[in-house]
Order: sequence, then structure tokens, then C-alpha cells
Amino acid sequence: MSLSPSLPGLDITTLEEKIALAEEFIVSAYEKNDGKVFISWSGGKDSTVLMFIALRLYPDIKIVFSNTTNELKEVLKYVKNIHKIHPRFKNINLHVVHPVISFTQILRTVGLPLVSKEVSQKVSEMRNTNGKKTRITRVFGNPETGNGKLSEKWNYLAEERYQLTAKCCDLLKKNPLEKFAKEHGGLKPIIGLMNDEGSLRRQLELFGPKEDSRKIYPFLYTGFCEEDIWSISSYYGFRFAECYYDSVLSVNGVPTVIKARKRTGCEYCGFGITLEKEDRFARSKLTSPKRFEKMMSIENNGVTFGEAIAIVKSDKRHPILGIPGVRYERAMVFEREGFSIKMNFATSSTMTKKCTRCESRRLEKAFGHYGNFADSPDPETGKHRRVFITSENGYDCVDCGATVVDDLHLFDKELCVTMRLIKYVEKNMSKKSFHEMVALTGATFDTLYDIAKKIQREERRTA
Repeated sequence: MSLSPSLPGLDITTLEEKIALAEEFIVSAYEKNDGKVFISWSGGKDSTVLMFIALRLYPDIKIVFSNTTNELKEVLKYVKNIHKIHPRFKNINLHVVHPVISFTQILRTVGLPLVSKEVSQKVSEMRNTNGKKTRITRVFGNPETGNGKLSEKWNYLAEERYQLTAKCCDLLKKNPLEKFAKEHGGLKPIIGLMNDEGSLRRQLELFGPKEDSRKIYPFLYTGFCEEDIWSISSYYGFRFAECYYDSVLSVNGVPTVIKARKRTGCEYCGFGITLEKEDRFARSKLTSPKRFEKMMSIENNGVTFGEAIAIVKSDKRHPILGIPGVRYERAMVFEREGFSIKMNFATSSTMTKKCTRCESRRLEKAFGHYGNFADSPDPETGKHRRVFITSENGYDCVDCGATVVDDLHLFDKELCVTMRLIKYVEKNMSKKSFHEMVALTGATFDTLYDIAKKIQREERRTA
């Protein structure tokens, strides 16, 4: 294989070696699997170069593009016109697969992809799973290892009205590709995954561990890097999708430079959005203003995608109960009024038979909890909180008097306070005066005095 004449600054020998190694990898995989392989093509630059190399060896190899319905318009245009980009792409064996649900439908009915895949998955489990053990692990961590806990920074998301989801990649891309592979006799994908840290971490979440025998990664073990991808494109004279290049767009009659994207991926994915200083959707707002407005206005449980993005990017946190994990249902009421919280707790078939405060098993079934409970001050703002609850189901502990609602929420019906307020008073009795705590909590002096007496009785009982 000859790459002469050389390009300025291009190390021909090294690049030849890498391409040769990648070709050997592809040939080996092709022969080992009796030709039952396909190129997983995203329309991005890395997989385009992979496709280019593979087509030199096997012109009829299947090329599969998964249209997630969340693609950049430049990528879709590139896929549509790929046969015009280079002679080698003129007669490719291209297959386009689609998901059974669109991205906009996912936003409306499944959830919003925000913060990260890990955070979205844990929040979704805390809110929707019927498994008590899973929910408690997400709140407090595994009792033995401490693993599995949702970062306290994101606890409030469990009590937001909108749902989060980590299922986008599976529903929109992974599942359609796997379905295609199965329908065509059990094909294995050849994937343009490189060893760049950011790309590796992002793509392994989608495609699985690099040692997974069901997938083939020619670039991962052959030293390919970003520079090599661009060198091959330049030498062979084919461009990538236009989103990879700077462009000038007229915005309200003013020429505006649109910066090139370093990566493509799903256009309106919100994973990683809180780590960026700049608005990742600002480019989309300029290049596709109508679609941008449509996407930002899509609602999940009455909250628009744009509003949810603003919430997770804001340093200000809403006042929350502080111990998330309630499994909310659509029929349940959830609203905020100032620094008060009104909610109906969803009943749970996995209600504990052990008090989560004192671990006593002497619980009595309680019916119809209705109450206005004083709470500890909001940890973020220091302002008062009260919790108004109704619940159709719960247990009262005979030993410590706690009312256990939905496993994780504890209330003292006798004093009409949350157990969290009792702990707050116990912690601050020696540090603050009663008048200070009245000002901080909004509870009456008599209520705090009764709490203090209860704490003292408990201390004498356990001494």
C-alpha cells in the first residue's frame, strides 16, 4: 500500500503501519466469523475512516447506520449523500435502522437524559423501582461497601416532577443495531472506537467492555489517534460531515462564525451538560432555531426540557425533604408552595416490616396519615420548611413512636414533626438557644420544648 506523495508533517511510514495493522485486525475478524460482521457507522469521522479502510478489503461489507432520531442535520445530510463523498463510497451496502420509539417520545414518556448516565439511572431507580433494597442503597449506599449511593449533590432530582432516564442509548441505538445483527444471522459489529480517553469512556458505555468478544475494535489496539483520522481524510481527499468544520452563518443579517464540533453524537443528549461552562445547545439554537425551540418545549410531567436543563445547571437547589427515595406515581400530587411541600406518598408493596429508625419489628399498621409537620431548616437556604403529607399506608413503631412511610420517611405524629427536626434539635441543643432554634425552624417554643423533653426521656431510657 502506497501513500505517496506525502502530506506536509505526515509520517507516512507510521500511518501505513497503523492502517496495515487495522486491516489485519479486520481480516482476522472477518475470517473468524465467516464474514458475519458489519461496520457500525455513526456518520462521524472515526467510523467513516473505519468504513473507508474496511471497504478496501471487502467492498460488499454491510454498513449499518442507526438513525436515533436525535442526529445532527449535518450528519443526516452526510449519510444521505455518502455515495458522492468519495468513489469508494459510491456503491456501499448501506442499511439504515430505526428505533421503535423516537427521542421526542422518550423525553415525553420515559424521561430526560440529564447530568450523566449513572446519575439518571440511580435517580430513576430511586423513584420507580419496587425493590426496597435498591431504593435504600441509592439513598444510603450498600451497608457493607458503601457503593451504589447517589451523590448527595443530586438527591433533589428524586423529588423533581420530571423523570430522568438512562435508557436513551439502548432504546435509540443499541437495540436497533442488535436487532439488525440478529435478523441477519448473528452479525458482529466492527466499531471505530479509539483509545482517546473521552471517546473511550463515552463509547464503552454504549458498546460494552473492549474485551467483549461480541464486538470488534480495529482502532483500539492499533494506536490510532485523532491526528491519524484527519491525515487519512486529507490524503485520500474526502470530507467528513460539515459539522466538523468551522462555518459562517447569517444570524439576523449578521455573519456569525459557527465553531466546528469535536464530536458528533446525539444532538440533544444532556449527559455531561453540568460539566460544561458553555451552553452545548447554543450551536443548535443558531443552526436549527425551529427545532431547538421545539426540543426545549417538550414536557415531561409538566416540566419542559429547557426548564429541566436550567434546573440541573443552576447552583440553587429547590427545598427538598432531604431523604429521597419515594416511588412517585403519576396520580400522586406533588407541588411546592414557597418553602412548603405538599405530597401524597405512593404506597409500596415492599413496605418494611422493621422500623428504619430503631430497627424494632413491633410495628402496627397505621391508616390514613394526614398531617402538617414541622421540619428542620432547608440546608441550602436556611429557611423554614413544613411538610404536608397524606398517605394511605404506613406503620407506627410501638417502641420509638416513629411513623414509617414508604420505608425512608419518618414522622412523629405525637409532636407533629419530622424525625429530621428531632435530630436537628438533639444536635443543636448544646450549641443554640431555644429562641435561635425557633427562628431557624419556624417551630413554636412549646414544640421545641416537647422535643427536648422527648430526647431527654430517650437518653434516660437507653442509659
